[in-house]
Order: sequence, then structure tokens, then C-alpha cells
Amino acid sequence: MDKMAKKEMKLKQAQEKAESKANKKELKRQKKAEKAEKKALRKKEKEHKKEIERLNRMLKPVSKKTLESLGIISFDAKVATIRKTDNNWVKTYKIEGMNEENRNLFIDGLVDVISIRSRITSNFKLADSNRLIRTDYITFFLNAEIYETVKLTLDAEVEKINAICNEINIVEVSLDSYMNQVKRNFLHDEEELNFERMIRRKSDWRASAFQAITLNDDCFKIDGRVGACLQVIQYPGEVGTNFLQELLEINMPMMFVTDIQPYTDEENEDCKNVLEKKFNTTFKSFEKDYINVGLTIVILTETEEKKDELIDSIEKFFSNEDMVISPVYGNTADVLESSFSYGIKDYHSMRNMHNSQVKQLVV
Repeated sequence: MDKMAKKEMKLKQAQEKAESKANKKELKRQKKAEKAEKKALRKKEKEHKKEIERLNRMLKPVSKKTLESLGIISFDAKVATIRKTDNNWVKTYKIEGMNEENRNLFIDGLVDVISIRSRITSNFKLADSNRLIRTDYITFFLNAEIYETVKLTLDAEVEKINAICNEINIVEVSLDSYMNQVKRNFLHDEEELNFERMIRRKSDWRASAFQAITLNDDCFKIDGRVGACLQVIQYPGEVGTNFLQELLEINMPMMFVTDIQPYTDEENEDCKNVLEKKFNTTFKSFEKDYINVGLTIVILTETEEKKDELIDSIEKFFSNEDMVISPVYGNTADVLESSFSYGIKDYHSMRNMHNSQVKQLVV
């Protein structure tokens, strides 16, 4: 072998040795990186489990009687998050700053961004000055196995909604504040109770906050008052602008409950296909154009005669807007308890409507 060949062989061996060393170094680096990645993953999982445990510790179990009467398992007292049976959760926030001027902007934005079923409740109470005092709430309904999922979902939803309008914010309320508002709806009583402490074996939230209802055809009697639950059963293609505002001129205690259920992507596509087939056409801008909506109005009067007069007035009022509204028959207790409890007792009835019309169904 000549000198040139020997030199080339040595050079090749040196390169192979260098490559082998580099490969070993790279393999060592990869193993070190994998080890660090696994360590970081274990740390993240550990922190995740701690966060789950922390959130779960925030949930307080209710008494057996409350579980049996309302289907509630546990609750977060600070923010009024309630866990029910079958992995169902309900949480109600207070809406601050909504008025006649900014409502349309807010509701249009809300319909555009929400991804879970919600309910807006506007409660009008007659004050001593004979003026209606308004309080607005928004409730979210969702299904999840762990509290962390619920919290992350709701936090994301609230962040989107609070970015709609600077003047309007939805804010958390305490469990006591929430349940005492439910109690006032039923009992018309301002006395405050500590529901957080009412988790002992013999306590029952339903017995403390709900009132027995006497039913009679199209009306109910509760706490010495006579009332009715009315639901819209037929909508026109287009609803009159801000027409509900005129209904407040009656100047009687009322509760307006607007249920909103956005379509999932799959449901939206199914609806599109059905309508395209029915009308033999193609919708180019169908996505998120429709939503499920329900409107319930609860009225309270002093006598049956006033109740009948008020129902006639409301039915004529809606008829003038080409809408059909009627007192609820057969399931009045379900509708009333769902309305007064902001969805703890869940009942909803909705119909398909174009997104742009939803704002007309919020007073």
C-alpha cells in the first residue's frame, strides 16, 4: 500500500472515529433531553393533579336531602358553581351594565361567541316607589367529569363575553347571594340565609329556598300571589325591534327568561342539509346563522282577575307582533321552578331562529 493510500485510510478512520464520537454525543444529548422532557411532563402531570385536587377541595358536598330534592351533589361557595347528578354543572353570573342602549350590541356579540347553552334572566321587581327595579343574570349549563374542565371552559367563555362591550360585564356571585336570590323569587322574603352552612344531614336547600306551588289550569298560586308562566310557541320570520320594552309599561313584576342553545358544528351541518333539500337550494353563508332560542315570561299578580287581564294583554301584545304566546299547561311547576331557580331545576323549550333576531327576545 503506498503512502497516499495509507494517508487516505487514516483520514477515513479519523472521520469515522469523529462521526462515532459525534453520534455518541448526540445520542447522549437526546437521552438527556428525553429524560428532561419526561421529568418536565411528570412535573406538569403532578401539578395538573394538584390543581384538580385543589379545585375539587373547593367543592363542598350538600346534604342527602338536598341531593334528593334538587339533584345537587356539591358546590363552590365563592363562585356559585353547582355540580349536579350525571356530570351536569350549572353556574349563574350577574350581568352588570346592560341597558336599552347597549343591549343589542351585547346580545349580537354574545350569540356570535358563546359555545355552550346559556340563559339570560331579567327580573323586574316592583319597588316601594312603584318603579320596576331590574336585575340581570346569565346562567351556563355544561356537562363534564371534573371541576377543572368546567372552570377552564367557563373562564374562556366569560373572557370572550366580557370583551364584547366595555360597559357590560358578567361577574361571579357567591353561593349565598345566588341562593338567597332564588329564595326571594319564591318567597318574596328579604331575610338572608347562610346556605353554605346548610350542608348538614338534615338540611334541605329546596325546603329553605323553594315554596310549595298550588297549580290550577293555566296559573299557579305561591306565597299568597297568583301568577302564570307564558311561553312563545310561534315566532315570525322577523321580530319587531325592542318590542319587549313596551311590555314593561304595564308596570307589574315580571321575569323574562331567554334560553339560548348554539348549534354544534355537526348540528349546524345537519340543519343546513335539511333546509337545502327542503328548498332545493344551496346556502353559501349558513354557518352560525341559526340558533335555538326560547322565551318564557313569568307574571305575578295579587288576584286571579288581574292575572287574567294581564294574560289577555300579553297575548294581544304578542299577537300584534305576529307571535303566539300562551300560558303553560301541564308542566307549569317545572317551568316556574326552572325560571325562579335560574336553572338549578333545568327545564327549557326552544325553537330555531336566525341569530340576528335573538336580541329582540331579551328585554
